[in-house]
Amino acid sequence: MPDIEELKDGYLRRQRIRLAGLGALLPILWLFGAGFLDLFAGSDAAAVYEPPEKAPTRTFLSQIRLMRDTVYTRMPNILEIRLDSQLVYLHRRDSATITYKVSTGTERLDRGIKTRKGIFVVQNKIKWLYSIQFDSTKVFNWLGYNYGIGFHSLAGRGYFRHLGRRPSSHGCVRVGPNDAKAIFDVVEIGTPVMVHSGDYARTVAFLPPETEIDTASRTKQEVLDIYATCLRDLYKGEKLFRRHPIVPLDRQYIGHEGIPIGTMEKVPAHQKVPSVSNMNYTAVPLRTRIPEPKLKRWTGESEAVEKAAVEQTILP
Repeated sequence: MPDIEELKDGYLRRQRIRLAGLGALLPILWLFGAGFLDLFAGSDAAAVYEPPEKAPTRTFLSQIRLMRDTVYTRMPNILEIRLDSQLVYLHRRDSATITYKVSTGTERLDRGIKTRKGIFVVQNKIKWLYSIQFDSTKVFNWLGYNYGIGFHSLAGRGYFRHLGRRPSSHGCVRVGPNDAKAIFDVVEIGTPVMVHSGDYARTVAFLPPETEIDTASRTKQEVLDIYATCLRDLYKGEKLFRRHPIVPLDRQYIGHEGIPIGTMEKVPAHQKVPSVSNMNYTAVPLRTRIPEPKLKRWTGESEAVEKAAVEQTILP
């Protein structure tokens, strides 16, 4: 028969076990009770109000790293050739954009060249002609912009499978017959042609009709120097330090060689911001000019180009 001390030790041991079990159960009961009360009380009382996220504010300083040089046109259309996607976009001044499938130049062909990047203007329009250097191939709805390079369609359907897929011409921009006619009918001589592969530091925009006109006379070289300086300032991060006169793209100034389109690889991450005092006396008034007050526009009324002159250089 156990003595009194053994009974006492057993009682104390059982008490410790009960207390330990109760201590482990209390946190579980507390969590269960809190959840039970929240279920009936609702979570609105404990919710913290968070205002809706606002769109990031686009300030002047936040945009200086996104700048490109812009050249302007007074024409009603702009042609944009994407070499990387083999598409051409016809941008209308009324904000409409029409997309056409094309096939550009490739070096894989004998005597073939890649369609050159840059900004050009349409130099001539001819309904049909022959490419003398390529076995008198007949092309239709010719829009030439870079010597022997231009938009056109061909007789037959053999080239259709390449349109919108890969380059297949000797240098020109091949278009389907219906699309070539649609472009030919609306595009005028002097229309800008922007050729790129997605990387460009210069773009083309429509000149607003209310822009002030400067009638000062400039030579072709002076205009090309303005374009070159604008791109150079962008590369140096000093685009904001001076304002050059806006000279619209015009066939009188832009020949077959066109102007460079640049590359964003050369553009710094941020443009420098001049001091207010510096901006006051280095910036000149923003003005737009035409060569002469009564200069005849070089559009559809331009002098006709002799077929023979184009037929010697065309690269279909």
